[in-house]
Amino acid sequence: MRKIIYIILLAILLTFCGTTTEPNTNLDRPTDLEAECNYVQEVTLSWNYDNGIVEGFLIQRKTEDGVYAIIDTTDVGIYEYKDINVNVGTTYYYMIAALSDDYQSEWSDEVSVFVPDRPTNLNADCNYVQEVSLSWVYFNGDEMGFLIQRKAESGDFVIIDTIETEIYDYIDPDVTESTTYYYRVAAIYADSQSEWSDEESVFLKMGFQSLNFGSDPTLEVVTWNLEHFPKNLSVTVDYAAQIIRGLNADIYALQEIESNTYFEYVIETLNNDDPLNTWAGYRASTASYSVNLAYIYKTNIIEITDIYEIYSSYDYSREFPRRPLLMEMQWNGNNVYIINNHLKALGDGYLDLGDAWDEETRRYDACNLLDEYISQNLPDENVIILGDMNDELTDLQSNNVFVSFLNEADEYDFTDMEIAEGSSVYWSYPSWPSHLDHILITNELFDEFVLPNSYAETLCIDDLLDGGLSEYDNNVSDHRPVGLKLDF
Repeated sequence: MRKIIYIILLAILLTFCGTTTEPNTNLDRPTDLEAECNYVQEVTLSWNYDNGIVEGFLIQRKTEDGVYAIIDTTDVGIYEYKDINVNVGTTYYYMIAALSDDYQSEWSDEVSVFVPDRPTNLNADCNYVQEVSLSWVYFNGDEMGFLIQRKAESGDFVIIDTIETEIYDYIDPDVTESTTYYYRVAAIYADSQSEWSDEESVFLKMGFQSLNFGSDPTLEVVTWNLEHFPKNLSVTVDYAAQIIRGLNADIYALQEIESNTYFEYVIETLNNDDPLNTWAGYRASTASYSVNLAYIYKTNIIEITDIYEIYSSYDYSREFPRRPLLMEMQWNGNNVYIINNHLKALGDGYLDLGDAWDEETRRYDACNLLDEYISQNLPDENVIILGDMNDELTDLQSNNVFVSFLNEADEYDFTDMEIAEGSSVYWSYPSWPSHLDHILITNELFDEFVLPNSYAETLCIDDLLDGGLSEYDNNVSDHRPVGLKLDF
């Protein structure tokens, strides 16, 4: 007891009067001093001492611009110490000395440790492609990176990844639908780790993958009018990229692509976010008011031979205010020709062949020209004609602009005819219920279309959005995509 009282009195004396000016050089100093900061904002010191004839150890500390002060003593045989009186965002320096009777050893080598602040403002969001996006704020600036922890509803936290410094967001793709996940983030340094951030939870809602459209054994082609793209600028870009990834089709034939810059942003986003595919695109530039046709496709699946406009002469501007855009491509060794269209809009529902500028007549004449082009240039090829055709397949023959195709049932087949004849719930233009977006194939593809895995479908994206059709119409388009899956 007298020794303990002596050590305490000596520590008090040294604290107020400074250290002994002449340390006992026969008393070895502590070695291998180490300092580490754990994730509950404590500094742990450890050291070695082999002399054995000591009464305890002195611990002194300073901050970066401060002076050393003794903060505590330890008993003999104790070679570690936990300093809990530390502040985040501060670098501390430590030295240790041995005590024996009236003497103090020389101070150990100095060690330093930074006590990091923890990340703040952690946010977790679920997108529509079944991924969780994390973001957070961190101001210290000297971190080596961040640790990401996750647990499911009834599980334990485990570290799922480590990311580099100066990156303050993270996408977790390895998640399961209809599950609540909890996340925490910590900063890491060379010799320390911050305390974990506050916990953030997110429920993984059903995503676009639930439509189960794209698959490896089949060719998938989608026609999609992206009304006045981008309808809501970068918000539309995010939606479009997520929908394209979620549907996982091989080719998207697009209409009303007004901005080339934002079109390129979609492709850039796809290539940044999709770990499985590489994407490219082509946008025409000749349409009035810039409502151009375009394609986006997987370059790891589709081999493009050429993309070009047909009926590009001004002489055909009446029939084609937007020139048809033809893609020649190969898929799994099969040559396929896709003709993307956006026919004249509006009209009164009556075909007046005596008026060349009647909207229905313009669409009627456009269909006749498409039939003529295929007969003359692609008579024995696999041809898909698709797009926003702006008219109904089910009109009476006297007012039906598609009669040139419908009357040649041995040459052409509208793959979406069952949709057109079915419930309005599945039509492509829901805001004024009608089915205007079509996919037509030539007889070279009839055998493929009757296979069990082949079908056409309106892809009801709005059913999966929290805000339903209103969210879709405000941020994406007034048209739903229509897809064709072909099994070769």
